[in-house]
Amino acid sequence: MKALHKLLNVILFVGFSFSLFSQYAPPGTVRLKPSETGVKHATFIDETEVTVQYWLDFLHWISVKYGPESAEYKAMLPDSAIGLWQNPSDWRHPQYRNYPMVCISYEQAVAYCKWRSDRVNEGLSLNKKKKYDYTVSYSLPTETDFIEAYKQQKIKTDNKNLTFVHWSKKGKIKGIADNAHEFTAEKIVVTGENAGTLLFQSYQGANAMTGFRCVAEITNNQISK
Repeated sequence: MKALHKLLNVILFVGFSFSLFSQYAPPGTVRLKPSETGVKHATFIDETEVTVQYWLDFLHWISVKYGPESAEYKAMLPDSAIGLWQNPSDWRHPQYRNYPMVCISYEQAVAYCKWRSDRVNEGLSLNKKKKYDYTVSYSLPTETDFIEAYKQQKIKTDNKNLTFVHWSKKGKIKGIADNAHEFTAEKIVVTGENAGTLLFQSYQGANAMTGFRCVAEITNNQISK
């Protein structure tokens, strides 16, 4: 079991990690502009919403560690009664793997952010040849983060229906205000835009239109030789 856990951590680390955090964005993220937002120099935001596939990876890790019948595993399952899927297991179908993960609560999204942080930092600790000590902290974006990211967003589809996440343009922020609604750190929701201004509404619980993306803040300290 320990060997399997270690293998899973290495796989997750490879998926989320990157060389020289202070210079390059983590895979799937874009750097926010610190001059306008006041955020730390090494702050990045996901290009797209967290997908069903990423949530399945999250659940798989929990299942391996705690068991598929555990309270920990069941607590992270989406609310399949909301109405997006006709049957409880439909959301697992391969056709949905690249769709935004919805039907989850704010608390579940926060738990995913913590899990993502823990897995990446565990992977970093396995690097015995590192010259820097990095700490990665994933969280939900703030309102300010979303406003800045929306300014940087180059691809706007004006799509009004939940659709799959597009991967054709790497290094570009996508989907803000024109795909899934998204949780913010302040526990409100980005629901759309009007005349170039983002619209926010109060949190109403899990629903079939609200997903999320993460921001990553990188702290690095040089290790003495």
